[in-house]
Amino acid sequence: MNSQLELSRKSQRFLDDLRTYLFTNRKSLSDVDEIINDLENHLYEAERNGKPIEKVVGKSPREYMKMVSGELATDNKNWFKYICLIIFGSFSFMIFPDIMSLNLSFTVLEIGSHIVISTMFILLAFSYFKYNATKDRPIANRVILQLGMVLLLSAISFSIIYLNKYIDSPIIHFGPIGSLLVAVIMGLFLIGLVIWASK
Repeated sequence: MNSQLELSRKSQRFLDDLRTYLFTNRKSLSDVDEIINDLENHLYEAERNGKPIEKVVGKSPREYMKMVSGELATDNKNWFKYICLIIFGSFSFMIFPDIMSLNLSFTVLEIGSHIVISTMFILLAFSYFKYNATKDRPIANRVILQLGMVLLLSAISFSIIYLNKYIDSPIIHFGPIGSLLVAVIMGLFLIGLVIWASK
């Protein structure tokens, strides 16, 4: 975005919301930057000529966002990279203490629940940002939504921890050598994933 252009607070808020909306609709970051920069110039010219933002984006910002989103191709390939980074990155942090002590072990329930919680987090976060981008909600409403998301994920996490103590789920044990091998594989995998994601 061109930092030399000074826009009104309303126009800047619209650009931020549009960027968030396109981002959560899995659009290419380069395409998003191109659209934002182009629109920023149009809004700057309009404001300089005394025209309101509606003259550029119409009376319904939400419809404008949908229109722009529909014109851009969905970048599922890159978004798959980001999702993999989130899930496997968080999983590596979860097992890091056990790997360091060379005493890695976890249940099948723990693995499955981690994948489910990570996926839910991604979906809820995307839905939250997408929802806020198209609706001008008071700060109090946004805080309530955020708190609701945190409480929901926390409740699910604690429920799984509780269930893991009482459900007889198969346990996968790794000895010192197995833990070390997992650490090396996980490290190489994350390095490869980061390199792949940066392309």
